[in-house]
Amino acid sequence: MPSAAFAQLPKSKPTLEETAHVQETNSKAFAIRVIDAQTKRAVPLVQLKTIHHVQYVTDNLGWVAIDDPDLLDHSVFFTIESPGYSFAKDGFGFSGTLLECTPGTTKTLEVQRIQPTERMYRSTGVARYIHSQKLTLLTEEYPELENPSIGCDSVLTATFGNQLFWFWGDTSQIHYPIGGSFHMSGATTPLPDTQGLIAGIGLDQMPPPFRHWVDGLGRSKPMAIMPSEGPTWLLSLATIRDQDQPMSESLLAPYVKIKSGLQAYRWGFAKWNPATESFEHLIDWDQSPELFPQSQAHTIEYAEFTEPATKYIAFCSPIPDVRVLAQSQAFIDPSQYEGYTCLKDGTQFADRKLDRDAKGRLLYRWRRATRPLTQQQECQLVEEKLMTPAERLRRIIDIDSGKEVSLHNGSVAWNPKRNCWSMVFTQLNGEDSTLGNIYYAESTESAVGPWRKAKLVARHPNYSFYNPKLHPEFFQKNGLVLFFEGTYSHTFSGNPNPTPRYDYNQLTYRLDLENQSWLDDIAAD
Repeated sequence: MPSAAFAQLPKSKPTLEETAHVQETNSKAFAIRVIDAQTKRAVPLVQLKTIHHVQYVTDNLGWVAIDDPDLLDHSVFFTIESPGYSFAKDGFGFSGTLLECTPGTTKTLEVQRIQPTERMYRSTGVARYIHSQKLTLLTEEYPELENPSIGCDSVLTATFGNQLFWFWGDTSQIHYPIGGSFHMSGATTPLPDTQGLIAGIGLDQMPPPFRHWVDGLGRSKPMAIMPSEGPTWLLSLATIRDQDQPMSESLLAPYVKIKSGLQAYRWGFAKWNPATESFEHLIDWDQSPELFPQSQAHTIEYAEFTEPATKYIAFCSPIPDVRVLAQSQAFIDPSQYEGYTCLKDGTQFADRKLDRDAKGRLLYRWRRATRPLTQQQECQLVEEKLMTPAERLRRIIDIDSGKEVSLHNGSVAWNPKRNCWSMVFTQLNGEDSTLGNIYYAESTESAVGPWRKAKLVARHPNYSFYNPKLHPEFFQKNGLVLFFEGTYSHTFSGNPNPTPRYDYNQLTYRLDLENQSWLDDIAAD
């Protein structure tokens, strides 16, 4: 069990009425609660701003506590905005409302959700319930526990033993501008049950009860200190149970060492050591192997129906087009990796050698030492008339605009209810955000596709929301209700105004696929 400041599991499922009841608190603040007009659930990350630019942001329970002397006992106009949600405009075009800020009273505001996904909460960082705490609303159901980091980069997860392991990239801590862990941080939670719940609580009610690894000062413990200088980034996680040792499992991870900001200069593999509660170095190289996993390439395990069945680990970036046998020795041997591509075996894009049969049909197959084509490379081959648009693997069309969507990172998971593979991914260079728009897509044939159509399900205009991770362990209704999280950050967006407390942290979203008519458009050829 991790040596950590442990969160306590909630004893019972909180109700909306319990969390909304503030009238009897001893707080002298004016309380505002923002809820989703459709679901009546709290909406975090709603920004309320006064005329003189005093800004409040709703916490995980949708509350803000107004306690400024210049606002209390006054009529105050608040502008109201939140990515993916809208508030009615008045006659002058302002999205906001005039409120009487009377101490000890409460006002509930409804915002209209203008996207399919529902924002649940911020799962990392400190003060996730800051306003609820000021209003004396916190109970055992919603403990506001000490978190070792004020911000952290993208998440990787894996089931190992009887725990769900969570690891995040670079973390920031409050004691110094460059204070933090640059060798990953980590935590565990209990495994959810078959309904996607932990002790009766699901991801649609509150964040998982993280048990963070911390050092002697209570700060995030570095989880993956690898040889050579600079930060360590784990790229993927895979739990492998070798066929000759079915009762034993290994948690393995490819990693890179970083210098000059974002430049990788060493590539290697590490293995989790339960005794030291950290990753340990196995092997590394000073040049990238030909088929080394990309950053945030979330893994899936699947079987090919051979005799006997052959299990593989595939790496999603976001399409799972790189794979390796689900065996420990194969996993740490890049020469065993295969790419799903139409390039001839052992060739590169620069060679322009496409594999076609006698009838001229393009042949996609798994090939060693052959890297899959990128979306940009496919487009270039079409321009050069070496490939037709219909032959492309990564041509995904937005069902609303009819335009092709440029892919960034994402993840894939099997969806039992839909009987297909589900994928969420970030759009690269969207009209209102470089890395802030999230799409949903499905493939009924295989995990590598074809993926043909997608729906924009979450927007973050003028902000970033990157490296989204599906959480199939928490799916509800057999996959009809999906959950994913991603990194909310002003980095790469050009926005000079980071959102207080929320910036550089993980946001969790809920996507209910029931009665979504647009799913028919995604499934249509």
